[in-house]
Amino acid sequence: MAMAPYIAAEPPSRTLDNLVQNIIELRGDLEGLDATIQRLESAHEARMSSLAQREGELAAQTERQDLIMEQMERKLADLRGQSDKAGVAAEQLTPVLKAAIDDMREYVKTSLPFKRSERLAVLDDIQAQLERGMLKAPRLANRLWSFYSDELRLTGDSAVYRQPIVIQGQERLVDVARLGMMSLYFRSDDGRFGYAARAGDDWIYRYLGGGVPADEVAA
Repeated sequence: MAMAPYIAAEPPSRTLDNLVQNIIELRGDLEGLDATIQRLESAHEARMSSLAQREGELAAQTERQDLIMEQMERKLADLRGQSDKAGVAAEQLTPVLKAAIDDMREYVKTSLPFKRSERLAVLDDIQAQLERGMLKAPRLANRLWSFYSDELRLTGDSAVYRQPIVIQGQERLVDVARLGMMSLYFRSDDGRFGYAARAGDDWIYRYLGGGVPADEVAA
């Protein structure tokens, strides 16, 4: 008669040790999972706070820009009305036109830093033509009105361009995504993302950190 092989049962103490070890490992896994959840919740709260702050900044910028553009529109409409009036002497229109150019230049200098040098160059050219008498004041008034119309168009469209920026003391040629005249994001050649942030009456460029995720901008 064949005898079945004998299999020794594990001692109760070893079974208990294994169970305790499994419980310890499971507790460690749970603690690690809890820590991960807390980190995700903290990151989500920080992200929501950053987005809320950004939303508030955009709302303030929108209100400010709308006010400035309304003021400019009234001034330029008055200027155009004067230029259309028969018998208005050029010497009467010239100081009004100079003031309007100065107002537009101040707006461009404080608006979103999108192709600022090119936009200012147009105003410089208009002023130079006025001072040298190359064009009559009424014609220059129409040209300034056309410039204003272009500025107004920028507030309502979005586009992607390539332009130089200065960030952290260095000039870089970057891809720029402009959202109206409210927001400007950029991507550098090394793959980093950033945005233009208002600093008083001017703007500075910042790389994205813990605020808006880079993948949202890349999309």
